[in-house]
This record gives sequence, C-alpha cells and structure tokens, in this order.
Amino acid sequence: MKKNLKDYTSFKFSIDSIIQEARLRCMKEMYAKAQPSTNYDNILAYYADCKKKGIEPERVFDRYYLSNEEFMYIRNKYIKAYHFENQFRDTCNLIIRDMKEGCMKDGYIPTMMDKNGAFHQGYSRCVDVKPLAKLIGKKDAGKAIKFITERRDFYKFDKVEDQFSFLISMGDSPCSDAELVKKYWKSQGIDLEIDPRHYTHDDFWCEENGYLNEEDE
Repeated sequence: MKKNLKDYTSFKFSIDSIIQEARLRCMKEMYAKAQPSTNYDNILAYYADCKKKGIEPERVFDRYYLSNEEFMYIRNKYIKAYHFENQFRDTCNLIIRDMKEGCMKDGYIPTMMDKNGAFHQGYSRCVDVKPLAKLIGKKDAGKAIKFITERRDFYKFDKVEDQFSFLISMGDSPCSDAELVKKYWKSQGIDLEIDPRHYTHDDFWCEENGYLNEEDE
C-alpha cells in the first residue's frame, strides 16, 4: 500500500513538472504572438525583480493583446502536443462496458489442410468475447468491475487538461481586451494598431527561428 502511494506521489510530481514545462512554453508562444510581441522571459524577470524588492508588480499582461481565438488555438495546441486530453476516464469506462456487455477481440484461424489435402492459409479475424459474468461468474465479475471503477475514480489523470487550462487562463496570459491594451499604449504616446489576424494553418514555434510556416518548409 505504501509503495503504491509512493509511486502515485512520484507520478503526480512528474505530471506537475510536465504541466509547468508546457505552461512555460505555451506562455512564451502566446507573448511572442501577442500584439505587440514580447519575450515572456522579460516578464518573468520583472516579476522576480518586484518580488526581490518587495513591491507589488503592475498588470503587465494588460499591455499585450491576444485574441480569444488565438488564445484558444495556442492553448489547445499544447494540450494536444503534451497529450493532456481527458482520456483516462473514457478508457476505463470502455473497459467496464466491455466487461459488462461483452466485446470483440483479435482472433486467428490457423492454416489448415482439408480432407482433400489442400492447404488453406490462416487469417486474422475478430471474435466475440462473452460478458465477464459468463466467464468467471456474476459475483467475481462484480468484484472486478468494482475494483476498476474505484481505480478510475481514485486516479485523477483526467484532471490534467483542466489543471493546465486553469493555469493558462487564470495566470498572466496576454489580455484579450484590445481597447484596454490600446489605451495603455496611448498613455505611453503610442497609437497601437491591432491586426485582426486569424489562423489558417498550424504555426510551429522554436526559440531560435521564431515561427516556421508551411511556406517556409
């Protein structure tokens, strides 16, 4: 029991580290794509300096615009890239359904020779699998299904996507209010022009070369 808890704690720590890595990469891309574009490392350095000096940081994320469409696109791209989609619960539910109702599995018909001496090549095909209750009995099947159901509800793997989305949405991501951003830059003597951009295909971001589009390949 203690080993299982230790393994789960270690796995949870690993997942949290991956989420933080994905968040950092996602935020870097959002600010690189924002209007005006900026380096997220500079924002992190500003926060660190404020903390060191013991002063309250300004809402610097309100100075950079990113449309809601672009925000969703970039966030969802990282959810897919890091495989944060909610799949664990769906997988468990599928297994439980198969155990209750029966399912299909891969089968193989071996090569055979008929009575006339002719060989018939073996082949694969799907075969029926009976419900678990008919294989091991209703009582034991119920215990097995209950065990998997409890494991499904205990492990919160399906919360990873929600956790990542929350960190991106409620953190210091760029502002989606264009007027608020333009108002700030106006106060700095700059008339910021907002380009109503839309994604038409995937963009891939790398630290060294910026955006690589299909046309650049």
